Amino acid sequence: MWGVSTLINSARLFRVDKATGLATLGPSISPLIGTDLDISGLAFNAAGELFVLDTRYPNNPGPAIIMKLNPATGATLQSWNTGTLLGNCARMTFSPGGTLFIADGDTSGTNRLYRFDFAAGSMIDIGPTNAAGAPISGWPGSSSAALPHASRHRPPMHRHARRAEPPSPSRRPTPPRSDGRSRTPRPPRGGPSSPMVR
Repeated sequence: MWGVSTLINSARLFRVDKATGLATLGPSISPLIGTDLDISGLAFNAAGELFVLDTRYPNNPGPAIIMKLNPATGATLQSWNTGTLLGNCARMTFSPGGTLFIADGDTSGTNRLYRFDFAAGSMIDIGPTNAAGAPISGWPGSSSAALPHASRHRPPMHRHARRAEPPSPSRRPTPPRSDGRSRTPRPPRGGPSSPMVR
């Protein structure tokens, strides 16, 4: 499980051991523009590539930047300028199909949900989150396809589950006779009746 801590003029990756809860510090991340950065979100895509979102708020104002990093060194491998001003509590995550979603909140944010188009290098406004004034938090920083421990948010499948089927007409109970005596079951068509073994 990965995380990021934003410091003055830099940020630092860390990895948490889920068995012990201990964090291991990783490499530092340097700003691409100016002297400060605010890493508000991180996410892995299906290929296991690490992306972070620098909202640049508030000491280095400007459109938010998406950066693809080398998790071993913290070096920026590729970057995209979103062209959108975001607040300091934006989050992002990849869908199983590879779409990157970004949610922006808090009083300084737009309080909207976006989809980022990597091919065009632009943000696509999906709509309002209706969470004005509330920080967006808790989005996973990992991809279910990239990390085996990540939840896929699917209900469990039971191997022995069976669908309920309507009873077969040949197995319906035989109605009683009008005189109260039991009725002998009729043998199936095309063959003699088989003896009943008790």
